[in-house]
Amino acid sequence: MKIVDSNGVLEAYPTSSEEFNATELAKMINEDGTVNIDAEGITHDGELFWICTEGSVHQYHRRINFVFKIDSIGAILDVFTLPAALNQQQNKGLEGIAFGDGHIFVTMQKPLKDDTTSYPLVLRYNIAEEVWVDDGVYYPTDEPESQNYLYNTWEMGCFTYLNETTSRHLMLLSRESILSSRWRLPREKS
Repeated sequence: MKIVDSNGVLEAYPTSSEEFNATELAKMINEDGTVNIDAEGITHDGELFWICTEGSVHQYHRRINFVFKIDSIGAILDVFTLPAALNQQQNKGLEGIAFGDGHIFVTMQKPLKDDTTSYPLVLRYNIAEEVWVDDGVYYPTDEPESQNYLYNTWEMGCFTYLNETTSRHLMLLSRESILSSRWRLPREKS
């Protein structure tokens, strides 16, 4: 499925010179309305698709983290981003998305730049109220085992929400940073 800004939703997204400017936004939309995004996760709420994209700061472009609400034919219905303070602290951006109990859950790939916990952040967005619910929850990880001090951290990978009859869980698959191929089985976070 091609993701298309046929309704001009992304094109109308407000920009600023500090965080994300109109030039950077224009680079995301092709002449045919298809969009250039770094999709890092997809979930379905029973009716619509939700896709998160990874923000980045690169010498050629700057992108903030976006969450897209998409219909069944790929048209963008809504787009929003993290609170500005979090976008400014991004280290790698969003890495996964899940739906559960009327909320969208997203996880940051790595800890925030100014974070002292060294843990990735999981955030919750209330779909009906169209607001981020809180400041997020840090996802505790084990100590990295890598001998390479440059990559001695954990990153988030796959992410899902399990709604069982007796309890609800977020399941995350984490791995040591970029040069490592060691993956960990998911931890439960209620």
